[in-house]
Amino acid sequence: MDQKSSTFEVKKSSVVILRMMLSGIFIVASLNHLLNVEKTVTRIEQANFGTIGQILGSPEVAVIASGIVMLIAGLALLIGFKTKWAAILLILVLIPITFTIQVG
Repeated sequence: MDQKSSTFEVKKSSVVILRMMLSGIFIVASLNHLLNVEKTVTRIEQANFGTIGQILGSPEVAVIASGIVMLIAGLALLIGFKTKWAAILLILVLIPITFTIQVG
């Protein structure tokens, strides 16, 4: 039996557009974290699993730190600099945010 491998090519411009759109989400979220620290901290405190946000220390510090990491990694993703590392950083930041705010 002869199996044909199904492959397709993706245009580089498509990857660039997708990367730009994805980075926009994180850049906007980071600015929201950095410009509305108190609002974000209040949201953490009101979340069902808000105690997760306090394990590492002050929620204010966590909000500012996550905002800085998302901004730097989002900009790196936008310009195509170290995209694999930027994506890994974003995943690592999203895990506690997801468990704290989104779950429950």
